[in-house]
Amino acid sequence: MKTKVVARLFVKKEFIESFKELAATIIEHTRKETGCLLYSLFQDASSPGEFLFYEEYVNQEALDIHRNSEYLKHFRAKTGICCRKTRSSRFFNYLVLAHQHPAAYTLVQLMHSPISLR
Repeated sequence: MKTKVVARLFVKKEFIESFKELAATIIEHTRKETGCLLYSLFQDASSPGEFLFYEEYVNQEALDIHRNSEYLKHFRAKTGICCRKTRSSRFFNYLVLAHQHPAAYTLVQLMHSPISLR
């Protein structure tokens, strides 16, 4: 079952540009992972220090491989000083039940888990 992650980070104003440079590296590495389907970073238009990673993996195992990668550990270590708050991540497992409803709907199972970058 596909696994999706939404990770929200709050970056101190003075570190926004260096955070974006570090993020570009992690994005490049992650998009090459076999189990990664999508890995995108968004910057809030009204609050430039707020960033959102949107990630999709083929399954939980692929996400676990990503979370244990050396480049993600390096990214977390380097960006810890940049962030002004604990980041939060939400993990989604999607189950499409199209055969049960003509309009096709999605049932979302949500687990919220705050994760510190420090």
